[in-house]
Amino acid sequence: MGDRILRGGPQCDPGQLQTEAYSRLVTRYTLPASLRDAGLQEVVVGLRAERRTRFAGRLITDRPKGGFFIEEAVLYADFGHPEVLIDQLQDLLGLVENRALPVGVRVMTARAPLAVPVGTLARLGFRKELADAVPDVIYNEAGRTASFHRGSLPGVNEGADPDYVDLDDLIDNVLMRTPGYRDSRRLIENALMEAQLRL
Repeated sequence: MGDRILRGGPQCDPGQLQTEAYSRLVTRYTLPASLRDAGLQEVVVGLRAERRTRFAGRLITDRPKGGFFIEEAVLYADFGHPEVLIDQLQDLLGLVENRALPVGVRVMTARAPLAVPVGTLARLGFRKELADAVPDVIYNEAGRTASFHRGSLPGVNEGADPDYVDLDDLIDNVLMRTPGYRDSRRLIENALMEAQLRL
């Protein structure tokens, strides 16, 4: 199972969706040695907890639309602790089942390479109405690198910046290749069953 999860892809769920136990576990295994040696493991865990808390709070107050795309292999990465993964998958499943929340979780199953490497991918939208000019924010994590992208601001020519990367096309590409809500739920349920069998 180890080679199934460590083939260079993402290794954990998005930070906003992590339980505390899962966050501690994956940080121990995925944090670069230089940060571990500097004693920053607890800092990273704390930052992820803060991000999770803020996101949960904003779900109540601002109700941002959130789309989270998770690679299928991540659903099986238990790092030797299936009980922690089980709690994490149950949390994910609860989020998927709660259709009242403006949050979607989709499982990426496509093996074909994309133009931009995709690991953990999230899209957050904070506009209250369709007429609002608040751009979506896209977060992409691939291996040990992460990038943020916000949609174009009204009246700003982003194309003039040679370092500007528009991830809207990327996320549209991922959406086309990703199973829908029902199939994503089934994939999470399958991973949960397999993790329970490993106990």
